[in-house]
Amino acid sequence: MDSPPLVLRRLSLVFMLVFSLFTIACAEREDFATYAHKGFSVEYPTSWKFKRDQDFSLDGSREVIFDLGEVSFVAFYFNDRLTFSEFTKQYIDNVYLKDATGSAKLISQTPFDVAGRKGLDFQVTAKFIGTLNTRVITVDVSQNGESVFLVAATADEDGLDIQPLLKHVVSSIRIDK
Repeated sequence: MDSPPLVLRRLSLVFMLVFSLFTIACAEREDFATYAHKGFSVEYPTSWKFKRDQDFSLDGSREVIFDLGEVSFVAFYFNDRLTFSEFTKQYIDNVYLKDATGSAKLISQTPFDVAGRKGLDFQVTAKFIGTLNTRVITVDVSQNGESVFLVAATADEDGLDIQPLLKHVVSSIRIDK
């Protein structure tokens, strides 16, 4: 038969294990809200802050943007002029690789799949006041003949890992013409 101290130690271990699992489950849970306007809807984490929905942008005929931190954001670009590959190349070149200092560099580019949607994952770095390392994920979320491209840009300084949330966000997108 176990002595009382051994029983107490086992109970303490079980309690710590259950508490740890509960804490991890709560930490991974994210609350979502729905943004819907002009035939476009998406569920997004409530930690994201809606910035704008405008009918004209340099990167498409419409853009919907959410801020994630000081520098980080998620944007949806409606673009009927370019394919996903053309849009992504132009976006990365114009927004991240053309800088006044000439210090921007593409570190890596890898295929990326989110909820069965084709995407690309880029690591970009540039020197401004300091070094700015940015992860840029682009995903083709087009539906119903409407070309829409998601761009998620997260800077190291914001300390965000957006990847676990993207599956829910991308799966929730609805586009009605």
